Amino acid sequence: CLRVRGFTAIASSGTYLRKEIFNPHSHSLINILKSSVVVGADPALTDGFATALIVKPELAKKLSEKFSSWGFWVSSRGKIIKSPSWDNYFSSCK
Repeated sequence: CLRVRGFTAIASSGTYLRKEIFNPHSHSLINILKSSVVVGADPALTDGFATALIVKPELAKKLSEKFSSWGFWVSSRGKIIKSPSWDNYFSSCK
């Protein structure tokens, strides 16, 4: 259980075992299991960033620099990329 502090929007995105998510950059289906979570203040941007991180996980670093108070987390090919203070966005529910 996690409690998010100080934000209005949480969005996640991911590829699925059906592998039916389309990559608009390569015009092909994404076939690698990936997932992303974005915590931010704007619901539309949060949702868009979560989807963009599936296509380009390396954007997490640039986004975390521009939106320093937001949380970004991406898992791709077993590697986890997260914003520097990602762990500060959550508190455990006890």
